[in-house]
Order: sequence, then C-alpha cells, then structure tokens
Amino acid sequence: MNLFNWWRSLNLSDAIVYADLNNDDPFVQARSLYLNFLRKQIGQQKLHESARSEHWPLRMVALCCDPFLLKDAPEEHVLWLSAHSSGEPKHHGESLIHREQSSSNDELACNWLKIGFPSFLSVNIIDGSIMVYVPKGAFEMGDDNDKNCAKHKVYLSGFWMSVYCVTNAQYAKFIEVTGHRPPNKPKYGTQVWMGKQFSREKALHPVLNISWDDAHEYSLWARCQLPTEAQWEKAAKGPKELIYPWGNDWHQEKCNSFHNRGTESIVPVHGYPEGVSSYGCYNLSGNVWEWCADWYGNDYYHSSIQRDPKGPIHGQMRVLRGGSVGNVDPIAFRCANRGKNNPGDHHDSYGFRLVRSV
Repeated sequence: MNLFNWWRSLNLSDAIVYADLNNDDPFVQARSLYLNFLRKQIGQQKLHESARSEHWPLRMVALCCDPFLLKDAPEEHVLWLSAHSSGEPKHHGESLIHREQSSSNDELACNWLKIGFPSFLSVNIIDGSIMVYVPKGAFEMGDDNDKNCAKHKVYLSGFWMSVYCVTNAQYAKFIEVTGHRPPNKPKYGTQVWMGKQFSREKALHPVLNISWDDAHEYSLWARCQLPTEAQWEKAAKGPKELIYPWGNDWHQEKCNSFHNRGTESIVPVHGYPEGVSSYGCYNLSGNVWEWCADWYGNDYYHSSIQRDPKGPIHGQMRVLRGGSVGNVDPIAFRCANRGKNNPGDHHDSYGFRLVRSV
C-alpha cells in the first residue's frame, strides 16, 4: 500500500500527530510532519528544520511539502526526485526545484498532495514494514576481493526492500498472531527477550537471536520474502555500485562496528543515518548480520544464472550479509562481502529484513 495513503487512513488525532514530531523513529516524525502540513498545523520554520535533518524521510517530506527548500537542503541520498512519474520509478529525475518555476510553493504542494506522494515508498500493512523500490536492471555483483565473490553481471527484476530490519516490536506481533517461539533462548550471545517480553527501550531495535528458519517463517506470515543475495547487494550498492552503502571510502562513524560500539552495542534500526544506502536502506553495513534467502555456495558466482539468481538449489549453510557490531576489519562491511551459517543457528548479532517482488 502507498505509504502516504496509509498514513492518511490511520485517522490519528491532532494531539498524537503533533506529539509525534518528537518521536524517536524518523518515519513517525515524517508522518507527523506530513499530516501536520495537510492539517495546516505546522509552520515554515519546522519545514526548514526538517529539510536539514540527518534522516532522509524527514528531508523528503519537507522538500515535497515545499520544493523550493531544495536549494538549501543537504545532498540527497535517496532517489525521490522522480516522485510523481507514472509507472515504474526512474533511476534519475529532474530536480524538483526546476519544475513549474512560475508556480508558488502553495500551488506546487497542493498539486502534489492531490496526486499523491512518491510511488517508490510503500508499506506492508501486515507488519508495518516500510519498503523502498529498487528498480529493475543490471548491476555488477561481487568485487573480486574474496575468492567467493567474483565479479559478474546480474539482471534483477524490480523489487521492494525494507528500509529497516525487522524490530522487536514487529516480531512481538508475529508471535502474538502465530504462536511462533519467542527469541528468548539464544544459542550464542546476549538474551534480550524474557519469555515473550522485552524491555520497552528495545522496541525499535532489530530483533536478535533469529535463525534463518525463524526469519523465513516471519517472511511467509508477512507475505514477503527474505532478500536474495543479489537483491540485498543491489540495494546496498545503489545505482553507482559503491563499495560501502555510503560510498567508496571506509568511514567507521557511518556504521555500527566494533570500533564504535558503546555500552549498548546494538542500536535502533534507524541508527547511523549517514550510512544509509542510495536507495534509502538503513544499516546494510554493521549493527547486525542479515539472513538472505539463498543457500550458500562458495563457487556459486562462477555458475550463477544471469537473471534473478536465487543461489544454489541445495546446501548446508544459508547466506548472511552486512557485517555486525562484532566485526573489526572494514572488509567485513563491504556491500559484496558474504557470510554464512547453519540455518538453525540463532545468534545475538543475527537479524533480517524483508523484500517483496513486483
């Protein structure tokens, strides 16, 4: 469902909408900004502040409400510039600042609100996962830096990718509906859940101690899938096929690694906004390893099909991607880096996110 239509359908009270301007989750803040703008409850100063936010959802909403803020805004990380194109979202779009120069800000905003906000953002209403569109096309998978990730061209159909990893709050809903086991008995690492409960401050943290089997069951319930290796890597590399989600140079402050772990090593799913990928996904490097759909094959890249590869037919290990707070070497955080483990293992540095096919 279109994210902004969903926000409007929630029928939130004015008091909640205004209070949510200070919510920890940037998408909740963005929702509040959008609904307050629709209800004429927000001033130009707040739009200006949001246009300079470190979180792209707030920048996007502010700039769509008032496109002429773009001239003062920081460089964009997400491909929202094709906001109102028909059909499939484009890779590149003209800057909104160049559209309808003769129109006033109010006229532009009014027209865009009637049309609807960007078509490349949607929500999975089953579990509330916000998803960003990754367009179809070819990209170079692998980077030749390890024996198991030879460079090769792959063509992918378009797909939707979760902006965030699945959170404890989302997983609690899954447990409530399905009766699936809670992640309260880790095979390795720290225990976060006690029975079917977790501390309130962990609600927006990625759910941990998740096996591949657990993640797969969740994806079925949510009517989605786990990402294939190829989908995950394309979402991380972005249209410029970068080495790290944020660029080609290592910056330890842009992802949660062993170098900068604090007293709480795992951060919320919206942490490290400077490390967001070009398509708008948070924490594709660092914080937690993420399960992918594929069986792991050490030599698979040498025999991979070129269109929508899904990994070997059989195997013993499932693929993990992204590195975690436990990793030290920058090589672990490359978009092309491949990890693996037994699908039944659950660990305090393993999480997952969803994809949905178009």
